[in-house]
Amino acid sequence: MVFFSVVITVHEQDQIFLPRAVTCLLNQSFRDFEVIVVVDGDDRLAPYDPDLICRKTLPARVVYRPRSRTIGFRERNYSLRLVEGEYVAWLNVDNLVYPNWLQSHHDNLREAPGAVSVVNVQYWQRQDYWGVLPRTLAYGHLDLLNYAVPVELARRLDLFGPDVETIPHADWIAFERCAREAAVVWHPDQPVCACHF
Repeated sequence: MVFFSVVITVHEQDQIFLPRAVTCLLNQSFRDFEVIVVVDGDDRLAPYDPDLICRKTLPARVVYRPRSRTIGFRERNYSLRLVEGEYVAWLNVDNLVYPNWLQSHHDNLREAPGAVSVVNVQYWQRQDYWGVLPRTLAYGHLDLLNYAVPVELARRLDLFGPDVETIPHADWIAFERCAREAAVVWHPDQPVCACHF
């Protein structure tokens, strides 16, 4: 069993960002992880075909799902059937993770096994830089890229299930559900390890 399952959700036009996301994962200092790419839609955008990109760079399972128009939450829920790691972290294909992203999560989880790990990311909303998130562990101050959760907990809570798959802030709902069930480890002084665009 691997320690982390990293799930990348990809929409049809977002496939152009996949090479960058995969390169970020290739550069991770913590290496005990698997990658699952879940594509929302059956169309492959040449030359960014997810199968081809992963075959050339980083071993990954690539799964195509019928187009859902759920901004990736249905695919995140589906990925819980596929993951084999102890913890799951989700990566939007257009975000950047620095080489210390998984190491930072691992450091937190070594301190408190079974907890929810929260790491610091730089956050951009369009052209505006919002600073480092999380500001607090609360709605609107946290992003999907910030946390990793135990797979068993994610499955038990059916994160990103049909009850929330069309809600734009389902990532905050998922975090709040997990935080009610498990300890949360976050060190505000931990180095920034990712960038959300």
